[in-house]
Amino acid sequence: MAQNNSIDILFPGARIDLFAFSEETKAIFEGFKDDWRFARVTIDAQKASIDQAIEKYKEYSSPDLVIIGTDDISENFINKLGELAGHCVEGTEAIIIGPENDVKLYRRLVGMGVRDYLVRPVQAEDIVQIIGASLFEKIGITESRLVAVVGAKGGVGATSMAQSLAWLSAEQLGQKTLILDAAGGWSTLNVAFGVEPTSELKECLRNATEGSEEDLARMYVSITDNLTLFACGGDDLFGYAANGDTYEKALDRLMKTYPVVIVDLSYAPIAVRQRVTERAHEIVVVTTPELPSLRLARSVLNDIKVRRGKNDGAVDLILNKHGRLGKREINEKDMVTALEHKPQAYVPYLADVFHTADTVGEVALKQKGGDTIVNNLMGLAKKITGHKGVPAKTQAVTAPTGLLDRLMAGLKKRD
Repeated sequence: MAQNNSIDILFPGARIDLFAFSEETKAIFEGFKDDWRFARVTIDAQKASIDQAIEKYKEYSSPDLVIIGTDDISENFINKLGELAGHCVEGTEAIIIGPENDVKLYRRLVGMGVRDYLVRPVQAEDIVQIIGASLFEKIGITESRLVAVVGAKGGVGATSMAQSLAWLSAEQLGQKTLILDAAGGWSTLNVAFGVEPTSELKECLRNATEGSEEDLARMYVSITDNLTLFACGGDDLFGYAANGDTYEKALDRLMKTYPVVIVDLSYAPIAVRQRVTERAHEIVVVTTPELPSLRLARSVLNDIKVRRGKNDGAVDLILNKHGRLGKREINEKDMVTALEHKPQAYVPYLADVFHTADTVGEVALKQKGGDTIVNNLMGLAKKITGHKGVPAKTQAVTAPTGLLDRLMAGLKKRD
């Protein structure tokens, strides 16, 4: 009845009440108070029964989610559950934790509007999965994927990688995809796609949080049928800087329409970087083979682990400009040892490809030689978008060779 896949992202603000006599169940919920995913969730775990829940909601407003632990699954309990529902405000959901695995009971409870029925002993991650699904359904973004692209330092090509991943998501994997950033006037996404920004960042975010669908539609620029750019960036360079709360509210609105939302965090304010990396389903860190970039990449990866826990399955690493330094480049084994993280994708140093793309305002993947980038990023693109199709033949787990040597001589230092 519960699913196994955990939701390793920051949950929306919410209230949860637990009524249960089981010390084991109560301890699990008390532990959630120290779980970073629940930082904005208020949990009231009481050693009490459904009777106390009914009495409480006769006087006080019910929370977003009520969880009832019970040893009694008789008709008497079912009747009390109906009474409880009569005292809950609209939108309150319920989860029941009971003693028996009874399919008929499960179906009956779900038919009454109960979110789920779990059998003791419950597993913490099963509860996390159900709570997360419930809270995200309330804001309508359960099936959407938020992807954050972070550069270890300036000049590593994070924007180019964000653009390439967005293109692959939309054009190769058929996902309706939105790409945006929070850089304001410092944004280069518009240049990368050969379009002019339609509005300032502040106006775009205001329309995304408060405006009508028509207002919001004016902020979009269609690059292809499946790929859309949130075309902000007409700002004064030293003007408005987005804050984390406003940017998150905008993302919640945008994710109701777009199954895949990719955020380029280059030049984004710190508050936005923090919030987006906490909320993202996947974080892509971009680095290059040079020592300064690798050292900062290690710091970024470690900081993400501190914030999100040691489970780094949702954190991916792109090694960009691979081969630029030839024999002077730090070898792959030493890089992996230093970073404690194996790159999910290697992108070779294709200066002429990226230079042409910048000049004509198109993605590098469309240029002559761009198929190399496609082959090396496709596996990662499938992972971050949750693509369920057949895995690509090229999974980008080994360093590309051959073409690199021919590209090394006389190339301009560009992405």
